[in-house]
Amino acid sequence: MRSTPIVIALQALTLLAAGYAAFVTAGLNGEAEEAAARAAAHQTRAGELEAQGRYAAAATAWRRVAQVARHPGTVDGALSRADRAAALTVVSGGGLPADSARPALVDLSERLAGGEGDDRVAAVGLDAVLRRLEGNLVAAAKVIVDAEAEGVASPWFDWQMGIIRLREGRTEDARGRLEALVKARPEFAAGLHRLGLVYMAGDQREAAIGALQKAIAAGGPPEVSLDLARLHLGQKMWAEAIPHLERVLRGQGGNVDALRLLAAAHYRLGRHAVAARTYRQAYEMDGDPRTLLSAAIALQAGGKQGEALAVLDTLMPRVEQLPEVAWQRGKILLDLGRVGEGRVTLERYLTAAAGKPEEAERMAEVRALLGQGRAQRPAPAPSPQMPAPQMPAPQMPPPQAPVPQPVPQVPAPQAPVPQAPAPFVPADP
Repeated sequence: MRSTPIVIALQALTLLAAGYAAFVTAGLNGEAEEAAARAAAHQTRAGELEAQGRYAAAATAWRRVAQVARHPGTVDGALSRADRAAALTVVSGGGLPADSARPALVDLSERLAGGEGDDRVAAVGLDAVLRRLEGNLVAAAKVIVDAEAEGVASPWFDWQMGIIRLREGRTEDARGRLEALVKARPEFAAGLHRLGLVYMAGDQREAAIGALQKAIAAGGPPEVSLDLARLHLGQKMWAEAIPHLERVLRGQGGNVDALRLLAAAHYRLGRHAVAARTYRQAYEMDGDPRTLLSAAIALQAGGKQGEALAVLDTLMPRVEQLPEVAWQRGKILLDLGRVGEGRVTLERYLTAAAGKPEEAERMAEVRALLGQGRAQRPAPAPSPQMPAPQMPAPQMPPPQAPVPQPVPQVPAPQAPVPQAPAPFVPADP
């Protein structure tokens, strides 16, 4: 009977061990359930992001699913979905990826190879981008055309083909593809922007305005507003252009092209003081003498000839580069009755303008003025201020450029009538 306490102790230890095991099992099950709940929440969010076309965020959400999930099948599925979303991030992008990203994209393409459904779409689209990155547009188009022949379809194929056809100069084919894209993806700002540029190239201005306005409403970048402003300016819709230029400046305060366009719009509306001030702001950024010359012209048009003359005086050392400075200065001096100084300045203009075909018309006017026989102020008809030329139709910036592209400067209000805009030639960055 002495063994009874020992038996009791052993029984107690057995019960404690069983209880501990149950406790541990319950804890592990709780952690597993919590992990499954977190994975499910990330999975739901990832699906929502994919549906919105926010593929980069969706890829991150799918990777989080893989990090917290415990079931191997769930982890594998999440990693596969993350790869697909990463590929579609590239396929739906407005520009080409950096060349340094090629090895990682090739690896991604290999992981997607052989997939079906949405995985196939992502793989084909990524393959097309890699061909474009090589500069092989024919091969890029063939990848998509072959997939479509097998019954695979996607708005992102239209997006890629629209870009390819534009690069090939097949604008009508590009328009058809982009119209199909925005019908399927009406909130895709980059597609609406590109379609608006295609309409602009085809002189379909009303359609272009509509597409660009939709792109802005869909959250398009300031570049969309800049293109829409150019379109309004090309139609002499000065007031309508101003809000879009102001939006650009709110998003890109250092955009000197937008500042010059804004100054030109104010000038056309007769707001000469505002135009002059805005041109001066732009000059502080670009240092281009033509921009400061535009400020002087705006001051002169607003009746502030003394201020205009002071600005032109600062530009006279650059007269060989910009003969119009001397022409403007001479006209103001004559208008102010300072005939001797005016004639000397106009003679300086003739020297600086010699051999420059673009100055031929002004040179003829100055020679006629100086050859009148005696110094006198010009008659009212040949006003010191040249008539403002019509605003040219906006040139097309490369619609696919994610980095700043050169944009033609808006002519100064009194500058010579510019040449016709260059043809629309979209380019990859």
